[in-house]
Amino acid sequence: MRTVLRHAALAAALLVLPVFGTAHVDAGELVENRELPAVGGGKAPLLARDRLNVLVFFRVGQDRSLDTLQRLAECEVALAQKPVRLVGVVSGSAPLVEVKALLAETGVRSPVLVDEGDQLYGALELRQHPMIVIVDRKDRIAAFEPYVRLRYCEIVRARIGFLLGEVKQAELDRVLRPPKAEFPNEVGGGPAVRFVRLGDKELSKGNCALAVRAFDKALEHDPRNAEALAGKARCPEGAKKPLPAR
Repeated sequence: MRTVLRHAALAAALLVLPVFGTAHVDAGELVENRELPAVGGGKAPLLARDRLNVLVFFRVGQDRSLDTLQRLAECEVALAQKPVRLVGVVSGSAPLVEVKALLAETGVRSPVLVDEGDQLYGALELRQHPMIVIVDRKDRIAAFEPYVRLRYCEIVRARIGFLLGEVKQAELDRVLRPPKAEFPNEVGGGPAVRFVRLGDKELSKGNCALAVRAFDKALEHDPRNAEALAGKARCPEGAKKPLPAR
């Protein structure tokens, strides 16, 4: 039985919180509250009752996860007085000694739970690490937040503020979609821009598979890159076609 259940009506009510192409489940779906082993010993519940829950999925040995945990430490302080619980989630395949070393390096104090067999990761159908999943007080998914190099804590705080009624929609939109100049990948031909250009070039030649691969590379650098997302949408069958042999 799937641990995440579909509720179309709830998803429609939460459409104001954008969900990106990094998961198959939708906003409004229920998350099963389960007990998981804690890195510090014993077991702890995944979700806290009557609180917003911020689940931070990360990997050891990954620079983006290291950066995310460092920013999580900042968020811990900023959200300390709010009805919010932050919890890290790491794969059961990660060596415990490396997980503890990473937490010590980043100064994270939030509980970190072990996803044995990657069951939770699979139930949520997440496609990448790191990933933040925000769950509301009724155990429903409110938003997915893929990794960004800048303003990660600010983005999470805006999401939380919106759910708590402290931030209006217009203010949330400004945080989620600031002027393009604020994104380093979009200034001066950064990696995301270069991969978008490569994707457009391949698309103009009719090479859908190569175009989709380039757009995916752009999204690795900038998950919100509108041009890359639009490029993939123009070639929906591209991912299904085999790449040419090299």
